[in-house]
Amino acid sequence: MIREAIKEDALAISEVRIASWRTTYAGIVDPDFLEGMTPEKWAEAWAKGNKKEDSFTYVAREAGSVIGFVIGGLERDKKYPDYPFEIYAIYLLQEHQGKGIGTKLIKRMADSLSGLGVGGVLIWALDENPCSSFYKKLGGQPIDHQSFKIKGRTHPETAYGWKSLKDFRLD
Repeated sequence: MIREAIKEDALAISEVRIASWRTTYAGIVDPDFLEGMTPEKWAEAWAKGNKKEDSFTYVAREAGSVIGFVIGGLERDKKYPDYPFEIYAIYLLQEHQGKGIGTKLIKRMADSLSGLGVGGVLIWALDENPCSSFYKKLGGQPIDHQSFKIKGRTHPETAYGWKSLKDFRLD
């Protein structure tokens, strides 16, 4: 089941984020950083960002528990005029990946973003992220590159873009 997130989901969202980072980025991101991630910090950050009228969060639930989420809204840097929307984060617990849940979350997000207007959407992903193929499978094309620092180590990342919300391959 996918539904809009509510404030009571904040801790569960942050726990999914941390668990996903720890499985996805093990051996890539500094282990001290991964171990130092705390649910309370991420829950507080999500709660602050969730108050914006131009952003959306949806959770995927199974057996009463949050197993994944997607957050998106207007493109944060205002530097990509052809891509006015951005998916800020999408995470699923590892044991629920590859089952079509991520695609359902993206579809729900695309439907909500379309209510804000027309245009393209982008998402940033670390190049070392083994799940980046998900964005390519959905039709995302590399549109830009930059670096992201975590604990002093530089990680290259790529922005994947879709020229229109309708360009997602969601079947």
